[in-house]
Amino acid sequence: MHKFLNKNIVFHSILFLALLGYFLFALFDNSSYIGNPDDSLCNKFLIGLWDSHSLLMHIVTAIILLLKLGLLQFYFSKNQFFENFNLSPSIIYLALLNGICTNMRSGGEIESHISMLFFVNLFIILLLLLNSGYQPYSVKSQVFTSGFIIGLLFFADISTVSLLIFVMVALLVNRFSKVRDILLSLLGFSIPIIYAFAFYLFTNQYMAEHTHTFHPVFFGFYSYLSDFKIIEIIAFLFMTLVLFYFSIVLTMVFSTKFIIMRKRLISINTLTITLFVMLFVTVFPYSASIVYMFVPITVYCSIISQQKKNWILNNIFILLIIILLCL
Repeated sequence: MHKFLNKNIVFHSILFLALLGYFLFALFDNSSYIGNPDDSLCNKFLIGLWDSHSLLMHIVTAIILLLKLGLLQFYFSKNQFFENFNLSPSIIYLALLNGICTNMRSGGEIESHISMLFFVNLFIILLLLLNSGYQPYSVKSQVFTSGFIIGLLFFADISTVSLLIFVMVALLVNRFSKVRDILLSLLGFSIPIIYAFAFYLFTNQYMAEHTHTFHPVFFGFYSYLSDFKIIEIIAFLFMTLVLFYFSIVLTMVFSTKFIIMRKRLISINTLTITLFVMLFVTVFPYSASIVYMFVPITVYCSIISQQKKNWILNNIFILLIIILLCL
């Protein structure tokens, strides 16, 4: 039964196509873009595109989803978390995406809601890929690119600057990094910000009409507290406890593996902690910011699902965490 649920490619393919088809149907049939509470310039740009080029944005969103799924599969293949090809990462990610970002109205109409974080998740997956292991011949480009990505994300959500902590810890763990490598990541981070500042400086009137309404906002999580439902509190606490449990179990499992695998797990744990902290400081309310946890939930659940020991309990936890978050 364990092999059928976690390794049967036919079963996985049916689940994958069903979940992907459901989301794409909701996307092209009835979808909307949910704006940022801080009304940032990046948010205005996406709203403008969504309003004026709706079909194009639907296509772009679908392509980005497929790219995210492909990168997740590549991440697991590259880091050899699975013995054979496995669609668990894509299935778990799609299940979370369908449950949280789509819903069915009373009349049976399906609709999807896309926020900035849908696109931000693509870059989080890229950061995980870039910092899961460094090649001697490309470490400088990996570190610089990571910083540059975070610099771009800064304009989507200011709280993403904390991802620099993840990059620095990954450097120290995987490379016993020198100060030079850390400075390279900071240089990459600063370039988009310097460019934006220069653009603002030399085109002051153009930028002013788009930025005068922007007001940085933090701690969106707390603004949602009064609207918290009991089921959401239970789901959040359960997610926290289960991810903590999975991290402990995997630490014990990986303690007997090669040191490179243990380093990869430390990188995953660091990213998870960073994203969890971001939930409390981001501009987005809890209902939207929970999307930040899609990547760590997908990674933990996919790896733990392959473990034969306590596989029934682990699969129950995986199923419950998905169901509770999607309610």
